[in-house]
Amino acid sequence: SPFFSFSLIWIIVLGLYFLNLSDLLVYSIESVLGILFLILAPFAVGYFLIVVSLRIVKYLFSKDKYSTCETGERLEKYYIIRTQILTYVYFLALLIEIVVEGYVPLFSMMDEVVVSQFDFGIPSLHGLVLALGCLLATANFYNYCKYKSRQSLQLCVLIIITFAIIVTRKMIIVSSLQIAVVYLLVNGGVRVKSIALIFLSIIVVSILFGVIGDI
Repeated sequence: SPFFSFSLIWIIVLGLYFLNLSDLLVYSIESVLGILFLILAPFAVGYFLIVVSLRIVKYLFSKDKYSTCETGERLEKYYIIRTQILTYVYFLALLIEIVVEGYVPLFSMMDEVVVSQFDFGIPSLHGLVLALGCLLATANFYNYCKYKSRQSLQLCVLIIITFAIIVTRKMIIVSSLQIAVVYLLVNGGVRVKSIALIFLSIIVVSILFGVIGDI
């Protein structure tokens, strides 16, 4: 369980503070408890909302509402919509970070405003948001390859674009590599007609990487 794993890490941190094994600890137990609550509470709320959303989607596409002959189509819609809901959660989380920070790294840099993309984002949440985006870029691309969902492909491209506007080139590269692996696995290798598409994709990613680096 992601919630159990995430909570366990911080509970271990709390336990280490209680042991008071170092004289270098500058925070009181009360401060640590307060910060621990501020970290775990939003995560718990977000995790709860995601679980509830997935339960609703699962209910809407339950077997009782579809005949046996439509099982394949039902599962296809279920997988696609579940991924799309999580994608919208990613966009919402990123929007919240932008509102909190008050700027968009790429646009600010283009206006020659001195900002750092490394300082962007809400601490503790930003890494989770990036990891979720990277995962969903790959999942949406898989839905496109497997179920021919053009909307999934559009969402995949939009996620890559968000990586560009918050100037995180490493996520662009990681997502591109994962997408390439998914493409090879789903299609059983590289076909002659796909070589041009792969070559074009490499050029686009390389240009995007370079342009963002120059900015």
